[in-house]
Amino acid sequence: MSTLSYHNNKRNYEVFLPVLNELINKVLSMGSVNESLKCFGLIELIDSTTISMRLNLYQWALFRSIKAGVKIHTRFDLNKGIPDAFVVTNAVEHDKIAMDSLIDSEHCIYVFDKVYLDYEKFDQYTKDEKYFVTRLKHNGGSYRNQGLKNKS
Repeated sequence: MSTLSYHNNKRNYEVFLPVLNELINKVLSMGSVNESLKCFGLIELIDSTTISMRLNLYQWALFRSIKAGVKIHTRFDLNKGIPDAFVVTNAVEHDKIAMDSLIDSEHCIYVFDKVYLDYEKFDQYTKDEKYFVTRLKHNGGSYRNQGLKNKS
């Protein structure tokens, strides 16, 4: 296994993307759905992870003075139980740049961490009927909506 790992370390990650997409499409075509979540409609989780790489081999992925890396932004279809989309960026890029590629369906509920916080995008998502759940940053403002008066 170490020989395979050694050789894969020298390959461009993009050679694996067609295989990954084919596997995802195959699993999606099987149609497994979490029945307990159907009543909520489509729910998708978005998060990212940084993968460190050897700077001498991946100089294009520089993100610290002595490190290289990529960030993989993943959209996970909670109803089907599998990831269904990926965006790969340089690790130095902010997570928000991947949002528009991952948040693309109307009437879907997206759940993501506060690192993706962007109020202007949230306004547009709401207008486009793309729903979301996230945490506020510690300095985020909020107010309590009093709601409608009870007519009874």
